[in-house]
Amino acid sequence: MKKLVLMLALVSSLAQAGIIAVTKNDANGLMVLTDVKCSQKTGRVIYSEIPGANTIFGCWFADELMVHVEWSTGDTRSYPISIWQVIKKQQGKYDS
Repeated sequence: MKKLVLMLALVSSLAQAGIIAVTKNDANGLMVLTDVKCSQKTGRVIYSEIPGANTIFGCWFADELMVHVEWSTGDTRSYPISIWQVIKKQQGKYDS
């Protein structure tokens, strides 16, 4: 059920820019999937923040198993869909 909810959130087109899902990164920060279209590539914007360091950006898309990311550094990674926590939008606010 969790995978179904995540996939629906990932493929639905939202009216307002916002956060779709989050997960922790290896540096104890967050990776955040947004619904903002990437300006020069296909996909949507993702960012990864590291406490006390720079935030990096990239473009992402998903299939049934993985979230695929091309980071602005040129690195390409794939992350299991099961690690993402969907953020639900309710009454103008995002609740997890």
